Amino acid sequence: CGKRYKNRPGLSYHYAHSHLAEEEGEDKEDSQPPTPVSQRSEEQKSKKGPDGLALPNNYCDFCLGDSKINKKTGQPEELVSCSDCGRSGHPSCLQFTPVMMAAVKTYRWQCI
Repeated sequence: CGKRYKNRPGLSYHYAHSHLAEEEGEDKEDSQPPTPVSQRSEEQKSKKGPDGLALPNNYCDFCLGDSKINKKTGQPEELVSCSDCGRSGHPSCLQFTPVMMAAVKTYRWQCI
């Protein structure tokens, strides 16, 4: 059987209610083969650099500008990038204060 479960109780329930019935000749399942478990494509996985951190996007997820231009302000502005997923944003688009921006530069920032 191609079923997969995250925990033992789910697997036990499935086995007790599906496979025991099959052994007795009371096939409750469709005769179709099980569908394969979908795998995340390479595009869906967050790309990681050699240091284990996510590779940062080169555009702001909020205004779609880059470090050369913030499309809300029309001015150049550096991007802050999440160390886990790589999404980026301008500090002004994220509504960061200057104090917050200084703090973010001292550690691996993570978006929510």
